Amino acid sequence: MFSNKYKVVCFRGIVPLVVSSLLLLCSCRFGDEDNLDSLAKRTRSLTYFASVTLPTLSYSDEPVEDWGTEGLNLNWGKSVELAVFADEFVTSKDSTGKVIEPDAFHLSYDYYQDATLQRQTQPAVLDFQFTTQAKHGYGDKYATEVNLVYPYSKALDGSGTVRSAYCDSLAMDFTGQDGRLTTVRDKYFLALGKARAVSSKNEVTLLGSDEDSVVQLQPKVAIVRFSLIVPAQRDYSLLEFLHGLNMTQPGHYIERITLTNRQADAGAISRAWLNLESGWMESQRNAIPSLTLSDANLFWNHEEIQQDEAQPLRDAGNGQTSWGTSFYVAFPCVEEGTLPLDLQLTVNVRRSGTTPDQDYHFYGTIQPVTLEEGGYYVTSAVRLQMATEEATEPASICKVP
Repeated sequence: MFSNKYKVVCFRGIVPLVVSSLLLLCSCRFGDEDNLDSLAKRTRSLTYFASVTLPTLSYSDEPVEDWGTEGLNLNWGKSVELAVFADEFVTSKDSTGKVIEPDAFHLSYDYYQDATLQRQTQPAVLDFQFTTQAKHGYGDKYATEVNLVYPYSKALDGSGTVRSAYCDSLAMDFTGQDGRLTTVRDKYFLALGKARAVSSKNEVTLLGSDEDSVVQLQPKVAIVRFSLIVPAQRDYSLLEFLHGLNMTQPGHYIERITLTNRQADAGAISRAWLNLESGWMESQRNAIPSLTLSDANLFWNHEEIQQDEAQPLRDAGNGQTSWGTSFYVAFPCVEEGTLPLDLQLTVNVRRSGTTPDQDYHFYGTIQPVTLEEGGYYVTSAVRLQMATEEATEPASICKVP
C-alpha cells in the first residue's frame, strides 16, 4: 500500500499534466481561429463551388429569343464557358525561377456531357466545382471578391492568350456588328457576376448579392432593336422598298448602316473596357461616337415585322408601333451603367456596278434616351428620308418589358 504522502505527491504531479494536456487540446481545437492571419497566407488546394444564372425570362434551348414587347429571353444554350478572376489564386515558378501569374480559371459546361449540372427545378442555373491553389482565410472575416465573366472568350487578349487571374480590366470592341441578334449574342454580349467567396476548411463557396447561393450574372451591354421603314406611295419596310426598286432597276442593296451618337457629353460607343474592380464599362481612349454595320449577306436575311403584325409600344404613346426591317445593336453603357443616346441613322444603298459617290442615302432619327446596362430596347418604326432636313420625325424608343 502507498502512503498518503505519496498519493499527495502523485496528485500534485498529475494535476499540472492534465491541465497542460487540456490546454494543448484546446489549442489544437481553436488554433485556426486564433491564427487566421497565418491561414490566410498559406497556400492550399481549395475547392470552389459556384451556382450562376442569367436574367432569363423562361428556359429555352436557344441562347437568345426576341419576344418583342415581352423582352429578350437570354439562355445558356448548348454550351457555356466562363472565366474566373481572383486575387487569391497563387503564383508559381518555372524551372528558371521566373514567377508566373495564374491564368483566369476556365469553367465549361456542355449540355450533352454535363446534363447533371443543370438543375431540374431551375434550369437556368448552372452549378460548377473547381479546385485550384489559392490563399484564403477561414470564415466571413476573410471573405474575398471573385469576378465571374461570361463568356470566357472575353478573358483572351488580341493574340488569343488567356489573361491573368489578377487582370483588372477587359477590352471590348463593338465595331463589326452586322445587325443580327445571333451575332450580338455570340460576339458582343458580356455579363459579369461579382461573388463573395467564403472559405470553410478547404472549400470555398461563391455567394451572390444578399448572401444568395446563386450568383446573378449582370449583362454589361444594352441591346436595341431598330425597325426601319421607307414612306413612299405608302409605308414599306426597308427591304420591301428595295425589292420594289429592284423590279425596275435591279442591283440595289444595303451597303452599310451607320449609327452616330450626337449626344455631346456621352461616352464613345465603339470600344470599351470592363473595369473588374468597379464593375462598370468605361469608354476606351481611342473610341469614337459611331458604329458602322455591315453584313456579308447585304442585310437581305434580316427579320421583318409586317405592318399588319406591328407590335404596339404601350409606353410610347400616340399609338406607336414597332414594325419594318429589323436589326439589333449592342451598346456599351459607359456612364456608370448608363449611356445617353441621341442617334442619327444613315443607310447607304448602292447599286451593283456603281461607285460609292453614287450611293443613295436614307436618314432617320431616334428620340434621345438613356440606355441602361442589361436593358432591351425597341424602337417604333423609324421613317427613313432621303435628306437629313426631312428626317424631323424621330422614332420612339422604349425599354421592354
